[in-house]
Amino acid sequence: MKCTLTGCAFKGTLTKANLIIHFVRKHCAAEVGAALEAKGESYTCKICSKEMKSLTAFHYHAAACISVKDTATAELLKQVQAL
Repeated sequence: MKCTLTGCAFKGTLTKANLIIHFVRKHCAAEVGAALEAKGESYTCKICSKEMKSLTAFHYHAAACISVKDTATAELLKQVQAL
């Protein structure tokens, strides 16, 4: 699987989960940053209050919780989630 965003060089992941995590980390950084609350060794979603033990788990979770302002990026995120 490779990233669906034009110009992004990310490719070669075998799982949908890794693609979602990449997309959220690299292409939705502002929205993720606004939703993230780091507390020591845990990460909490400011949107739904769910707590996770790893940043990777938080990024995967954030894909379903964040609102992406850019409509084209938001549509691509939906497409990645639907794969």
